[in-house]
Amino acid sequence: MAPVEVGELTGLSKVPIPWEPIRAAVAAMESDSGAVVKPGQPVSLEIQVGAVQHAQPAQVQDELQKAITERLQGLGIEVADGQPGMLRIDYHEEPGRQLKVRRAVFPVPFGSGPTTTVPETVGLLQVGLYRRGQPQPVWSDQYRANAGLIIRGEPTAANVRNEMFKTICSHLRSLRLPTFIAGDPRGPRLPVVTDLERPGRL
Repeated sequence: MAPVEVGELTGLSKVPIPWEPIRAAVAAMESDSGAVVKPGQPVSLEIQVGAVQHAQPAQVQDELQKAITERLQGLGIEVADGQPGMLRIDYHEEPGRQLKVRRAVFPVPFGSGPTTTVPETVGLLQVGLYRRGQPQPVWSDQYRANAGLIIRGEPTAANVRNEMFKTICSHLRSLRLPTFIAGDPRGPRLPVVTDLERPGRL
């Protein structure tokens, strides 16, 4: 049973555990050398950087590669060329809103300093897992980053952009990748997703 909430209705719902596909995926994971992704098996990595603002594309690519490599290593996955599975990252930046940034002057209470208008930079990140040679991803994740509430340093467009980009890298360092995707398109994968039933009243 699991607690759920649907609108104003709260209660407990039966959670069917799909043991059969879980067991099939675990068995396949141990023997599938052609898996798109699984613990202990390397993946290929491709990073495409489009238009960026207040930064050099090569520097952005290096920082993205560092962030995702840290995440993969934490999952026991190395990066190597020519693997059955490829992790592809596409990233670009776009102009955002005109932000009113107020400088904090201490020890005067926060927000009492002068206000500056600064253009925002929006970061758009797409991550996909691909079977080698296939154009469509078997798994994907999209993330959009805007300026945060606090800007460190001077209220400049570059600093606003840099704070935004930190959240992009943070997202990559905590990316929730699938545990296993079989090499066979009809094969199993982990985690297995199950639907909750509509809850009854408590």
